[in-house]
Amino acid sequence: MSKKILKSVHFETGSTISVHAGHYAPELNGQPYSEDNQAEPLPDNTADEAAQVFLNEAQAHVESMLTQARAQVSMWEEEAQRTGREKAMAEARQAVQAEMSEALTTTQALIRAAQISQQQFFKDSQGEIGKLAVAIAEKIIGRELTLDPSVISDIVGRTIEAANVRGSACIIRVNPQDYELLNPLWNAIPSFQQPEQSWDLVADKQVSRGGCLIEVANGSTIDAQIETQLSQIATAFETMEQL
Repeated sequence: MSKKILKSVHFETGSTISVHAGHYAPELNGQPYSEDNQAEPLPDNTADEAAQVFLNEAQAHVESMLTQARAQVSMWEEEAQRTGREKAMAEARQAVQAEMSEALTTTQALIRAAQISQQQFFKDSQGEIGKLAVAIAEKIIGRELTLDPSVISDIVGRTIEAANVRGSACIIRVNPQDYELLNPLWNAIPSFQQPEQSWDLVADKQVSRGGCLIEVANGSTIDAQIETQLSQIATAFETMEQL
């Protein structure tokens, strides 16, 4: 009798729980969970959404198992009351406790897999996010120069102020196309109206559009080209990815 009862309470707790929101759940199948078969992130959805899906499906899975277990207990209790066999009731309680323990273990494994997947997603994505940010910045800057060519005066002006090279003779090298735009505006740029400062604006085809090179009299050069700045940003993202 006991073998027949215990066999009837197998609720397929070892079956695979499929997740269709950007991650896989681990294939438990009765085996202990380990980080070697942890869920790997897919780029379709964010890690936060995938983690929430894991938790929701785990909770639904456990609740379904417990509902079945409670129903089975009721049947066993009724049978025990009818037949007067207390042994059947004791076996029922033990079986339910085992099922609930297995359900808890399954839930903990799924939660852990979701947490690991979230961490791995952000770690693996930092480099790609950095490259994407650089590409977007390049397009935005190029579009700004096309729609509003005078933006070059703001870029050069801010670069000079940040360089803090007052009192030194400087050569400012810009792209020839930017030179044609900047030269007529020269006298209207506040950064250039410093009596103690000597500026020399030079067209240089080696300088990319939207940026400039500032050569200081002491021999130092300030590279304020857009590509240089974006390259530094990309390097920073790559460094973060390696941490």
